This record gives sequence, structure tokens and C-alpha cells, in this order.
Amino acid sequence: MKFGMFFYRFGILGLLFAPGVFFEEPLKTYIAQNHDALTNLILLYGFPVLVGFSMLAMSQAGFKSPDVRIARLLNILSGVTVAWLLLWCVLWFGIGSQAGNPADLVMQYKVFIGFLGWAVGVAGTVWGWKAPDLAKKTTRLMVVSGWNITFVSFLNLHLEPTMRHLLGPGFGGLLIITGVYFVTKDL
Repeated sequence: MKFGMFFYRFGILGLLFAPGVFFEEPLKTYIAQNHDALTNLILLYGFPVLVGFSMLAMSQAGFKSPDVRIARLLNILSGVTVAWLLLWCVLWFGIGSQAGNPADLVMQYKVFIGFLGWAVGVAGTVWGWKAPDLAKKTTRLMVVSGWNITFVSFLNLHLEPTMRHLLGPGFGGLLIITGVYFVTKDL
């Protein structure tokens, strides 16, 4: 269980690295030229930080019998991550086909890949909500949150390779999924 908590906490640390994208190009220049866009960019790129801080509230004992308020918060945030992923799908649809390498299959099918990732997130949310008790429901929905954040981070990293700080939330989500798996395996 301690091995799983190590992965879980280290994954949360990865989520907290998400604001680093604001100090990298192209966002740094874009924010300097357009101050009004900062609010939208904080919503898009800062959301993993909110999820990470919320996941810090889950203790090792909380995986067996979570506090109802913390569990509800994490369950609601899992649903919001699905909506956040849908928002990114809409934004990826708006990226012109001239961006990036036209021979890249991910660029050609980015909308399909985005909606496929969203469908996996929705299926995971349904799987989580059908759990028999609150502890299983919360852990399953934490896995869904990790999936959604990882998917968005890695697809954005592929579309804009200069934003290396997206590796933090990408690997952070994977570590959260791994940590939750190891913690719940011992329950």
C-alpha cells in the first residue's frame, strides 16, 4: 500500500507542474500580447492543478473509507474532467489542418482521436458511478481523472512539442492511475 501511495503522491506532484506552460513559448508571448486570454488559458492549462490539490486531501486511510465530502469533491471533479476533455476536443477541432506536419496521422485524425479519448473517459465515468460502494466509486473516478488529464497533456504535447511542462501532468496522471491501482489492490 505504501508503494501505491508513493506513486499516487508523486503523480499529484506531476499535476502541480502544469502552470509551467505559462512560462514557455508560444504561451508566454501570447499572454504578453493578449492579456484578456489569460483567464481562458488558466481554465485550459491550470485545471490539472485544481485536481491535484483536491487529490492531496485523500489520505491512505481514505482509500478504505473516504470522507464523504472529499469523495464527493473528487467524484464531481472527475465528471468535470470529462467536460474539460470535451472542451479540448472542440479546441482541437478548431486547430487548422495546416498546423504541424500534414503527413502526421495524429494531426490528420486529431478530432477522431480526441473524441475517442473522450469516449473512454465517459465509459470510465459510467464504470465508476456503477461501483457498489463509495470507496470503489471514488477510486474508479480518480482513475478516470488521471486518464483524462494524461490524454489531454500528451495530445497537446504532440500538437505543440515546445511545451515540455505538459510532461508533468501527462506522467502525473499515469502515476495516479498506477498508485490508485496498487493501493486498491491491497484493499
